[in-house]
Amino acid sequence: TLAIPLQLDGARTGDPLAAIEPATPMALDRVLIIDDNEIERYALRQSLSTSRYEVIEAVGGYDGLRLARQARPDGIFLDLMMPDVHGFEVLKMLKAIEDTRHIPVVLFTSQHLESHDRERPAAAHALLMKNDLSRDNVIDTMHRVCGQTETDNARNA
Repeated sequence: TLAIPLQLDGARTGDPLAAIEPATPMALDRVLIIDDNEIERYALRQSLSTSRYEVIEAVGGYDGLRLARQARPDGIFLDLMMPDVHGFEVLKMLKAIEDTRHIPVVLFTSQHLESHDRERPAAAHALLMKNDLSRDNVIDTMHRVCGQTETDNARNA
């Protein structure tokens, strides 16, 4: 039988491994997808399907507002064109609610923004066009808006 101590007692002996503590599980980043299109939600969910992300989904704007307040996600992907309420209105409401105003929002749309609409997403942290959807683009966007984990920072050092 092999017994592994939870804390190495080598600090007194000068053993460099003594400072190593047992690994703790990394917290998942919770991502909320607000999109009425099931296929688009599926594609985005697949792009986020790693052990790092917990994905929750809302089928419309009002459902997304409710889930954002309840689940407190680390980031939100928000479609603009939805039948119940336009994404710009959802964004405005998210930023007006104390519990959700700090959550980074990525506008996730296939709609090309007209010149008068380009100023409206100022409260959003990023724009990801649906035709640019790839695993790398989604992950890079999440890193930009939510920050990198300590593991990512160590890997890039």
